[in-house]
Amino acid sequence: MFGRHHAPRSTTTYRSVARAEETRRHDAALARQRAERDADWYRDVASVWWGR
Repeated sequence: MFGRHHAPRSTTTYRSVARAEETRRHDAALARQRAERDADWYRDVASVWWGR
């Protein structure tokens, strides 16, 4: 169905998809770290607020 000319484009697409997946995973890791930091911050604030 596809000619030989289709191969380079598909490999390029695959490479860009892999790069996008890697970037998305990195963003997810950063977001998780940020969420954990925020949770710690809120917990500290809450303990100070309700602890007194």
